[in-house]
Amino acid sequence: MRWHNVSLLNGLGNVFVDSRSYNAEVCMMCRQISKWLCILMLSGLVTPMCGCGQRAARTEEVPAPVRPAGTIGSMAELYEFGAIPVKGWGIVAGLAGTGSSECPPALRDVLVKYIQQQVSGQSKVDPDGFINSPDTAVVQITGVIPPIASKGDRFDVEVVALEGTQTTSLDGGRLYPAQLKAVSRLQRFDQYSETLATAGGAVFIDKLDSDAGPRTKGSVLGGGLVVEDVQISLVLPEPNYLTASAIRNQLNERFGPGTARAISPSRIRLKVPPKFKAEKDRFLAMVTTLSLGQDEQVQQRRIETLVERLVRGEDVAISQIALATIGKAALDELAPLLSTSDERVRFHAAVCMLRIGDDRPLSVLRQIIADGSSPYRIEAIRAIGAGARRDDAIAILNSALADTDFAVRFAAYEQLRNLRDISVTQIPVAGDFLIDSVTCAGERSIFVSRSGIARIVLFGAPIYCKNDIFIESDDRSVVINAGRGDKFVSVMRKHPKSPRLFGPLRSSFNLADIIRTLGEVLPPDDKPMIRPGLGVAYSDIVVLLKRMVERGAVEAEFKAGPVAGAIVEKITTNDR
Repeated sequence: MRWHNVSLLNGLGNVFVDSRSYNAEVCMMCRQISKWLCILMLSGLVTPMCGCGQRAARTEEVPAPVRPAGTIGSMAELYEFGAIPVKGWGIVAGLAGTGSSECPPALRDVLVKYIQQQVSGQSKVDPDGFINSPDTAVVQITGVIPPIASKGDRFDVEVVALEGTQTTSLDGGRLYPAQLKAVSRLQRFDQYSETLATAGGAVFIDKLDSDAGPRTKGSVLGGGLVVEDVQISLVLPEPNYLTASAIRNQLNERFGPGTARAISPSRIRLKVPPKFKAEKDRFLAMVTTLSLGQDEQVQQRRIETLVERLVRGEDVAISQIALATIGKAALDELAPLLSTSDERVRFHAAVCMLRIGDDRPLSVLRQIIADGSSPYRIEAIRAIGAGARRDDAIAILNSALADTDFAVRFAAYEQLRNLRDISVTQIPVAGDFLIDSVTCAGERSIFVSRSGIARIVLFGAPIYCKNDIFIESDDRSVVINAGRGDKFVSVMRKHPKSPRLFGPLRSSFNLADIIRTLGEVLPPDDKPMIRPGLGVAYSDIVVLLKRMVERGAVEAEFKAGPVAGAIVEKITTNDR
């Protein structure tokens, strides 16, 4: 038997082995034992002993590793995908003879295979016959996946009939499910490329705008669906395990487990926490302003500097985010600003404190919302919706629904909808659009969206239609009629694909009920439906609502949202 010396933390410790079995394997064993003894000694569970069995005197302290200091943004670069233009090809069906059979041979082969895959085992469909029908049209689909997109996020897509075809209109059609791929990697119809999103849904033709262009071009509101999360990473310019580990630990401590994962010494993968799903930009800004390795004195000096910049109006957005990221330690410096005479300073301090979780700023933000001359009203509404406790937010936002400024009312409605407050009730219609009825005081208004999710918002619901009315669509295919003294509204439609008249269907005078009667699907001949409808397209219902307001059939103001594609054009222009 003999002692075999093994280096442990600069020579600390010996390992006893049998000399008769001493060989290379023993040395390997010694190294493993050595490793575990190091861990035990560092934890204080084992004290090194000398060869005589006595405790060895510790001659020097093992220095603790130096933790990196500074903001995460100063140590690592945020790497994210910006907006991604995508493209694909598909088929719009349900047209009333306004489609065409023309299709490039290479694209036809791709579409035939796709149709066969989609309907395999469900029903017998002749792909060529489907494409050749005058009730279908082959279209090009384009869109832009928003920056920092998550799986399930939706975006608008544009559909355009292929050039050189005899398609005359996409009005009333529906885009069958199609795949969208990155424009930068798609040169041919049959080229293999990763599917980044899918698209499908009812085609929207903007008939409110006389300059909307030919009806061979339309959009599917919210028709694009992201299939995978866009990856977001922090990249260290110089790989370092210690720094990567420190960043990961700090992010998981601040935002919750699973937020950050160090996949290499130079890269930390980020996952947006659920609470920041609607505020991804803010989350990433907080990540880059989060500090590492600062003691209390350094942090206090940083807080004071950030507050001074906030007061002076320098880099307000960055300062506000940095203070909110620091958290409760910044409250003592921010609280006095709530009583300053400068509304700008009061507002930014209040938002900052609310983000930290302090409810003292609520009275300040409530006053700002009530002040009709304040430029911060809508921002204050959004801050309350995102940061206040649910009951407090609902109480303040409900009062804003009666405001005379429609932009303020709409901002309050959006936050209440996100909070699922009972003041907003939602009804889906035929899977194509939503009716949001908002119970509130103030002027009655009808809002229709032309981008994002297709929805009709009724402010001051229930809104009732007058009797003794006669409203007809431009092509006279839809009629809404109620004579003086009638108990119901009659709704009729002559479908473009059928010579017979559908209806009349009876509806109450409640405008939401009339919209549902117009928009729900046509009743099948062999299956009576509980809630039959006339299958009128959202595009046409929007025009009918505007006409009802203009003709005095409904006492309300009509509001139309921004046009679909405006955001897409802005993004693609900036990327050039």
